[in-house]
Amino acid sequence: MQQGNVVRIDTARAVLPGKRKINAAQVVQDIRSGMSDLSLMNKYELSGQGLQSLFHKLMDAKLINKSDLERRSNLMERTVDLQVFRCPACSMPQFNPFDECPQCGVLVSKHKKQFRQIEQEVKHSEDHHRTIQHQKSLPGFQGAVFHANPQRTGFHKSPGIAKLNALKWKFKTRGWVASSPAVYDGLVYLGSYDGNVYSLVAATGKVNWQFATEGPVHSSPGVVDNLVFFGSMDGNCYAVERKTGRPAWRFKSGGPIYSSPALFDDALYVGSLDGWLYALAADTGQVLWQFKAMGPIHSSPALSGNLVYVGSLDGNLYALDIATGRKEWEFVTRGPVSSSPAFEDGLVVFGSMDGRLYAVKASTGQEQWHFKTGGKITSSPAIGFGVVYFGSQDGHIYAVDMLTGQQKWTFRTDGPVTSSPALAYGLACAGSSDGNLYGVDFNSGQMKWKFTTGGPVYSSPTICDGVIYCGSDDGTIYAVH
Repeated sequence: MQQGNVVRIDTARAVLPGKRKINAAQVVQDIRSGMSDLSLMNKYELSGQGLQSLFHKLMDAKLINKSDLERRSNLMERTVDLQVFRCPACSMPQFNPFDECPQCGVLVSKHKKQFRQIEQEVKHSEDHHRTIQHQKSLPGFQGAVFHANPQRTGFHKSPGIAKLNALKWKFKTRGWVASSPAVYDGLVYLGSYDGNVYSLVAATGKVNWQFATEGPVHSSPGVVDNLVFFGSMDGNCYAVERKTGRPAWRFKSGGPIYSSPALFDDALYVGSLDGWLYALAADTGQVLWQFKAMGPIHSSPALSGNLVYVGSLDGNLYALDIATGRKEWEFVTRGPVSSSPAFEDGLVVFGSMDGRLYAVKASTGQEQWHFKTGGKITSSPAIGFGVVYFGSQDGHIYAVDMLTGQQKWTFRTDGPVTSSPALAYGLACAGSSDGNLYGVDFNSGQMKWKFTTGGPVYSSPTICDGVIYCGSDDGTIYAVH
């Protein structure tokens, strides 16, 4: 999304800098129909400042009046209409406009292109076939969480989709959908920037229930037993009944929650931008322990059985005792860590905004290798078949050998990749801010198919029973097969 657009208007058209023009009559019609600020920003590619400037220009031209805007706000029931701004470099949402991103430090005025161009060519590695192995879950875990399991490997025990056949269904919300869907027992759970969490029937996309929070929902839901857990930018972590959406409890943190809860053994673990990682009792929301990092926590924690791993925007990855929250070790990178770590075979793999993917020993935090890309890494890595798959804001999806960090292949999209890849048998799948969802052969990196949405795809896909579920910043969740 462009930042700080200046709008000039006459009585016929609102003209943005560049070639694109906005029809003022259409904007007026959308305003009077009750379209929210977020929907208007998405549709006309405006920042919050640009939208407010457009409102003022339309009022100056006497095309709308104050009552049109006031009437519009009364129509938005169960919807939180907040101005949210995305950094054009790291894509992290903020509540206020900014010249310098408070998370990655980019100067917006100097960031001339959202989609970075990569001039150097990267060689594709040779095809390398491996025996397919099931990824192990923590003993006793039954449920659905962000990136497939508590270890966050992103591996889904589902057939891969070699050829995309059709759109199964789509469901429109009233805000961006950056949340990753959780699919469990025939239902799909996801959050939207309209402030709601939705439960949809997996077969049809029809609404089972919706639950309204007091802020946009970026966090991906987790499901265990009869409860659904998720965070909201209102600072609360919520638990609601899985089948009905009735509230069970909520826990108030000191800042917005982007982090997606990790669930295991009657407890959940979730980070907040207040800098704390919280361990909460799953049945009551009571704090079991809490750990303070030196910066906000956007990352979603991963579990290995006796340790919790989580990144922080202070640039560190932390390993904490799962029972007490005591710090076992920390690993320092050269940039903020919003990427969620993944654990497999004694290694923890994660990305940093310094542009590197790191693999460290899970027990000690000792670096085993790192892999440098041409952009910041906010995508969370997926692990399967001895290979790590991840996206970079240089516009590529990468596959590197898990033991050595050597590149196996790379796949180029037309925009930054902040979506976290999902794996199924034969398939690596990830979204791009170019608006497409890509299916790539996990051995060769060759594209099998792509599916085009109406906006950037920051949501991470979920694969279940041969169907891929994914959100888009066009406000829609898609089910494709």
